[in-house]
Amino acid sequence: MKITIAAVCLSPRLRDKEHNLRRMRDVLGEEDLAIFPELYLTGYTIRDEICHLAETMDGPSVEEVRRIAADTGTHILFGMAEKEGKVEYTEGPGGKRKFYNTSVLVSPNGEVRSYRKFFPVNFGPFEENTYFMPGERLEVADTSIGKIGMTVCYDLFFPELTKSYALLGAELVTNISASPHTTPPFFEQLLPSRAIESTVYVAYSNTVGIYGNMSFWGGGRIIDPRGKILARSELFKEDTARTTIDLSRIQGAREMRPTLEDTRPGFLRWNDPFEMEEQEP
Repeated sequence: MKITIAAVCLSPRLRDKEHNLRRMRDVLGEEDLAIFPELYLTGYTIRDEICHLAETMDGPSVEEVRRIAADTGTHILFGMAEKEGKVEYTEGPGGKRKFYNTSVLVSPNGEVRSYRKFFPVNFGPFEENTYFMPGERLEVADTSIGKIGMTVCYDLFFPELTKSYALLGAELVTNISASPHTTPPFFEQLLPSRAIESTVYVAYSNTVGIYGNMSFWGGGRIIDPRGKILARSELFKEDTARTTIDLSRIQGAREMRPTLEDTRPGFLRWNDPFEMEEQEP
């Protein structure tokens, strides 16, 4: 199966969900899958404003994306601040936090799948643990354009997530990000590594622009299961990496380097299929 992917790197307008949704619609072409950055819906640096900007999965913004996907025939993946049910924010680390940094995949048929970031970032300029709870479940989205696994930004630094997705059947693993200008050397090395070691396609979309004292570098890219960069967007400007991938090439990559076949799943502890192997005394 061949599918066209667009990794779209934009500068979302802070707090302006309606504007960001209009831009989403405007930039779509004829791709099968369009990927937008982490927390694209509101912009990344919303901090305490999450209290009134976060939405549920059946809220008005996801409903609008469903309309866009239906109108364009495009699968749309984007980041948003998710509120679980009607539970409101209560203060501080250790409080009863019910917000998640979420990657959402909306199909043209109206189906909505989501993944909550496993590893909120809490070092350097980041303070996600103050606002977001960590996710607890991986789930492969089985769509008409293939099986897709979702990760968010810092999740990329944990290879067990991508490997678990591959063992669960994912053919493409996406990473949406709000990565600042100090981090390109890490992501430029990690993205092809995740593709090679798990023999999956990897697609990356990153925020671009300056927000307060943080500058985000964009640099979206799409990588094949052997680590080859098939498309990349320009750095530090709004741009799109777009290419057509052939999912049938995954089998050849896995025959050349049987990393999944040689994986010992007992060392992976995500979800029920990956319980630790019993140790003999």
